[in-house]
Amino acid sequence: MDLIFLLLSLLTVLLFTHATQSIKDGAILFVWASIVSFLASRSLFANFPLLLAIVVLITIRIGLFVYKRLKLKPVNKCVLLTIHIVRIPVEFVLFQLYLSGSIPILMTYKGWNFDILIGLSALVLAVLLFFIRFSKITGILKIWSVVGILSLASVVIIAILSSPIPIQQFAFEQPNTALLYFPYVLLPSLIVPTVFLSHFLLLKSMRSEDNV
Repeated sequence: MDLIFLLLSLLTVLLFTHATQSIKDGAILFVWASIVSFLASRSLFANFPLLLAIVVLITIRIGLFVYKRLKLKPVNKCVLLTIHIVRIPVEFVLFQLYLSGSIPILMTYKGWNFDILIGLSALVLAVLLFFIRFSKITGILKIWSVVGILSLASVVIIAILSSPIPIQQFAFEQPNTALLYFPYVLLPSLIVPTVFLSHFLLLKSMRSEDNV
């Protein structure tokens, strides 16, 4: 399962790099995730869980920096959409982590995490684009992107409030500990910010076309 998750992380950043045609920005995300992974492999976050909150804050700052660099550049909207299909296997990995006792059921599709539906709908929309033009479903994609952002944000909040830190509110009997370790620390440090960026860049691209 570790190898599968590593491959999913690599696939996510490669697709993002392809969609934006920006090796530099893909490298920024990859290098940061590599630093976090090294620290996690040294059990830094396992010993000091609160440090992961700092990682999340830095990741948000890096994500904003990358977005500002890319928001005015052309992107491949179809590939940005395809990135979200990764959410399907990620949800199955999360469920396996729940079964192993590493995360609470709240973080899975059996609990309060409905993100797998966003991944499945991305797959349907990606297939649909083989038969119709992108412009024909722009309205649907705008609504879908907003729902996808809200869905991912809710999962992030649940993950934070289920973690063994002072603000923990849920899952005291089986807290979210998997994300403190490598390779699952790549979820908050690489996969989640890349998926957020893909949503926001897709929305920005569609709004720009509406203004032309």
